[in-house]
Amino acid sequence: MEETLADLTRRITVLRDMMLDAHARHGLELLERGVGEDDGAAVDAGIETIRSVLAESGERLAIGNDCRVRLSIGLWRRYQDTGNVGDLEEAISVGTEVAGRRWAADERAG
Repeated sequence: MEETLADLTRRITVLRDMMLDAHARHGLELLERGVGEDDGAAVDAGIETIRSVLAESGERLAIGNDCRVRLSIGLWRRYQDTGNVGDLEEAISVGTEVAGRRWAADERAG
């Protein structure tokens, strides 16, 4: 059976999405551990992992909204620990984006 370029592209896209999903779940685990155990290094690693996944995945990631929520929480936690206003501003921005997405979904649902 000969695969077309379109078939190969679809298969590669599926595999790439599976890898992004696994990478996202790892980032979520890091954030959960970091916040739960007050481990700043795990929070930092989780934030960077989730940022990377969201930047690469665009809107394709099935757990993208969960990633955004947890990213916002991680940034807020890091702001509390470091006082970095940039983290606070990003946490608010990401949280606002999540709220907007949920509002839009509710509007579509009726």
